[in-house]
Amino acid sequence: MKYSTLLLSLFILSSVLHAQKQDHVWFMGYGGGAQSPPDDEFGNIIFDFNPIDRPDIQDAQEYDMNFDITNASICDPAGNLLFYTNGEVLYNHQHQRMENGDGLVEDPTGYGYYMGQGALILNKPGSSHLYYLIHTENYPSAGFGWKLFRTTVDMSANNGLGRVIEKRQLLVQDSLAFGRLGAVRHANGNDWWFFIRKLETNVLYRGLVQKTGITIDTVSVGLPVSEGGGQVTFSPDGRHYIVADDVSFTQPAAIHVYDVDRCSGTFSQQRTHYIDASPNYGIGVAVSPDSRYLYAFHTTVAYQYDLEAADIFSTEVLIGTFDGFVSGLYGTYFLYAQTAPDGRIYVSSWISTFHWHQVRFPTRNGLNCMFSQHDIEFPVYMNEGLPNHPNVRLGPIDGSACDTAGLDNHPLANFRWEQEDTSTLLDITFTDLSAYAPTSWHWDFGDGTSSQDTSPFHTYAQQGLYSVCLVVSNANSADTLCRLVNIGVSSTNDGQSDPFAVLAFPNPFSSTVHFGLEGLDFVRAQVQVFDPSGTRVATQAWSGRHLNWDLSGLRPGLYFYEIKTDRGVSKVGKLIKQ
Repeated sequence: MKYSTLLLSLFILSSVLHAQKQDHVWFMGYGGGAQSPPDDEFGNIIFDFNPIDRPDIQDAQEYDMNFDITNASICDPAGNLLFYTNGEVLYNHQHQRMENGDGLVEDPTGYGYYMGQGALILNKPGSSHLYYLIHTENYPSAGFGWKLFRTTVDMSANNGLGRVIEKRQLLVQDSLAFGRLGAVRHANGNDWWFFIRKLETNVLYRGLVQKTGITIDTVSVGLPVSEGGGQVTFSPDGRHYIVADDVSFTQPAAIHVYDVDRCSGTFSQQRTHYIDASPNYGIGVAVSPDSRYLYAFHTTVAYQYDLEAADIFSTEVLIGTFDGFVSGLYGTYFLYAQTAPDGRIYVSSWISTFHWHQVRFPTRNGLNCMFSQHDIEFPVYMNEGLPNHPNVRLGPIDGSACDTAGLDNHPLANFRWEQEDTSTLLDITFTDLSAYAPTSWHWDFGDGTSSQDTSPFHTYAQQGLYSVCLVVSNANSADTLCRLVNIGVSSTNDGQSDPFAVLAFPNPFSSTVHFGLEGLDFVRAQVQVFDPSGTRVATQAWSGRHLNWDLSGLRPGLYFYEIKTDRGVSKVGKLIKQ
């Protein structure tokens, strides 16, 4: 018998518009298309987080986008890629140049723009098809910025391939930081704030993105910050703004932490810490999904800090030291970081290598977070740049003075599961990925046991197929996600050429049954329901990975379903109508 763990995601009781998966596809790499013949070491990859438990790495050498460090992308709320940019040109989801999508900078190199966090993409509030690309331009032959632009994309044009309708609309012309554009949701849950620092000062240019457009002003905070490379990030809850700066190759890197007022778009309480490491090739920062822990990755050292402590930097824990691993031509030194939709933190390597690093459980304290070096391997060289994503699943501050958009935090349930130790097949770690401010969690492990922990560890008594459900709630509402977890056995259909398993939930049901499948990425099938006498009472075509079927017209009682796929395999099961 072949052993493995199989998984299936089934979203229920959540609309597509609530899904908010705009950050679920990362497009990265360089030297693609004709510059990267098949089986070459250069090209592009797609890092797809829609599978949840482990991102799907797709080799995309045939696409000809070149990235240096600047990188930004956007998906629709369902997680389908819309467009992306290297800071010089915009490409649509068919990996072709968008209409009017070139000429984002005056002097393109053709190899992508060299500016960390030099671009970000924000949806225009109140619109389902307009997006703003906020992007910067270097001062000629200098290591700092001097212009900030707005480029507007209309995704309703060209049958969903998009068109640039306004390009390089000047927002700011001044001496600016070298990239490090950051954005956070306004406390009304609808608008956006974005920031970029005025060079070598305590002044930031502040943009407010509303349905009426973008307004720009300035805000001052604390002491001046020296500029070099580095990274900025907001904590996922929007309460902290973090600036990481590697001023030079010979000076220590600096980390600055500020408190954020999302109503007014202002900062306070500057706290600064210095990290000395040699060599000094750069620094990146990210925050755990629960906003508790700050992580800093500085060339050869990785640290964790507790953002809830009165003295944040006194809690410093060394979680990793560069182990000397060489990938391709270079060592896998630590650089930029990004908190991903799967709840992990991914860390790029300095220069270009085939490997990245990850923090597997960033909500855990100290070494329990499991920082793993160079354990993400790519089929092509990867550059340092990561897509610059704000937290798209941040809602309003309910009850605040600026909670004026009529929105509330309605929790969205989500989780991943995995075996931390592959030698203990029945021990499963569940990691909560829920959004929109849940305050309580209820897990049903499908074996008659439950838990109220946020991210529980559970040991099953035996191998098998389990329907695991998570219910998250707060004062506004509750949401449920059920997933089919098949532990240990590769198939319940051993011997068939294309085995799969089916989840039907809820069962018993009162109106709608949610069908999901495991073992097939996509299915075309016919689903039939029979009463106990064998009479067919309902038929439905199924195309995809899950099906929501309204069976409210059936009388209460016992029924049987049969699923026949176009691949010649079938499944049967029982349904109970309440």
